[in-house]
Amino acid sequence: MDFTRILNMQSELDRNIEEAHGVENEDLTNRKLVALIVEIGEFANEIRPFKYWKKTMDINEDHIKEEFVDGIHFFLSLTLKAGGSPVVDPIIVSEDQNIQLSTLFEETSKLNSKFTKEQLAKAFGIYMGMGKLAGLEETEIEKFYIEKNRVNYERVLNGY
Repeated sequence: MDFTRILNMQSELDRNIEEAHGVENEDLTNRKLVALIVEIGEFANEIRPFKYWKKTMDINEDHIKEEFVDGIHFFLSLTLKAGGSPVVDPIIVSEDQNIQLSTLFEETSKLNSKFTKEQLAKAFGIYMGMGKLAGLEETEIEKFYIEKNRVNYERVLNGY
């Protein structure tokens, strides 16, 4: 997926958030990595492939898209920091969503000790592969990103 258009939107949002919170001169990489891992977990909790103990799986497609896009926000923010490519190809390591998720957590966690654009691209690619496995389309991702970006701007303006 080519994120060029929304990467610019993310850059503006990051700048506004950082200015609003007085952290524009701080290195936020580690905080963004923690936030990203949390967002991946929230996405996993919405798609629920690991919840073998649940008999009913009420899936809310809008919540899935919203949580996925929250992860996109942090991947894009980190891509800006790393000087990475705006084009991300999905990587599917397994059709089993649990294996894909485990690999995603593993590769994303590696960014703590190996923050390179190559490692970031790998983790981001696996995330996009996870989106594909969850049935998300690029047009939906972009649409939901734009909507969530607008919501996040409103939050900044309202002192969130």
